[in-house]
Amino acid sequence: METKLNSELYLQFKRNVAILRQYAFPLLILAIILYYVWGYYKEWSLNSINRNEKTKKLIDEEKRQAYLKMQESLLKKSTEMKSEKKPVEKVEPTPEKKSVCYRLPTAVPGSSQFGSSNIRGMDDIKKRSNFSGPDRGMAGG
Repeated sequence: METKLNSELYLQFKRNVAILRQYAFPLLILAIILYYVWGYYKEWSLNSINRNEKTKKLIDEEKRQAYLKMQESLLKKSTEMKSEKKPVEKVEPTPEKKSVCYRLPTAVPGSSQFGSSNIRGMDDIKKRSNFSGPDRGMAGG
């Protein structure tokens, strides 16, 4: 029985090897193609990163040049103004306005704006309440 099992395993192994031999060349070609595609992709991504860095440097250089031109134009304006030496007009000081000071309300504690007390006793609250039932004690009402 062992020999029969071994012979079956051997036959299965031979079939698997035959299948691998049948597809070995196409798989090798496919692996080579994938390797080159992956290499091109890595090269493309590195180039795009380098391009972005170069563009960023160019933009920074353009901004720096524009800033330098603006500084030069401001320097020219200031030297022209100094060379003209226009008489400085005196500005008369305007009288200062007094700041408006608002009075804070001075309310006496326990009184409302109508003069009557705004602190009520429990009896007063019970009388004015809309509740007409029996007195409920501390529960209010």
